[in-house]
Amino acid sequence: MRRVLLKNIQANSGFLENVMVPFSKQLTCIIGARGTCKSTVVESVRFAFNLDRTLIAKITGGEGMISKTLGSGSIRCEVEVVEDGTSSQYVIEREIGSEPRVTRDGTRDSLAQDILHEIEIYSQGALQQIASSDRPELRLELIDRPHRTAIEGLRRETKELVSDLKAIAPN
Repeated sequence: MRRVLLKNIQANSGFLENVMVPFSKQLTCIIGARGTCKSTVVESVRFAFNLDRTLIAKITGGEGMISKTLGSGSIRCEVEVVEDGTSSQYVIEREIGSEPRVTRDGTRDSLAQDILHEIEIYSQGALQQIASSDRPELRLELIDRPHRTAIEGLRRETKELVSDLKAIAPN
């Protein structure tokens, strides 16, 4: 099983300039008083990993959070990918107006863009929605997420078997 672990994030400009924010290998919750850059950290990760292009357009445009806090600087995230007992170190860097750049073990790796979609971010509102009693499918989706590759394989296999059954049923 492949695990993508966000190790830390830092910026070279703005509110997070010269501050390294470390993350746990298991789960990181960002808790603090108003105005302590919780949202800046979360949205900086979202921006660096290019998660949710619609939201990124809002937070990087004009008076958006990232454009106000980052300015002409860049976001840098260090990532560890562990697969089949092998660990590789990646760095994702991004400035406003550009796509994320991914380097692996110090060398630019344009084929590693898939790691950009393996980090998950949940805002307070998203967590409230998942926890709500009228949306049990969201909790199940969250529980199933670590096994999504196996589940997708089982869904494909089931679809093929149903198709086979439909084909041989008349006989």
